[in-house]
Amino acid sequence: DIHNYIDVEHFTEDEIIVEGRLCGKHIGDFQGIEATGRNVELPFVAFYHFDKTGKLISERVVMNLGVLVASG
Repeated sequence: DIHNYIDVEHFTEDEIIVEGRLCGKHIGDFQGIEATGRNVELPFVAFYHFDKTGKLISERVVMNLGVLVASG
């Protein structure tokens, strides 16, 4: 199971920035990284950009997958 935890949210007129963590057990290959069977915590930052009507126009999520490599 993967659990998503939101630690901090930042709001501007047209953007929401979310800082959080994905936590779970690394039981399957992910992005070319072989499963370790260990519990992992992947920090992430997500950027959501909205137009003037409030419609989501872009989403970008940044993660450091080096955490998985280091846990192996």
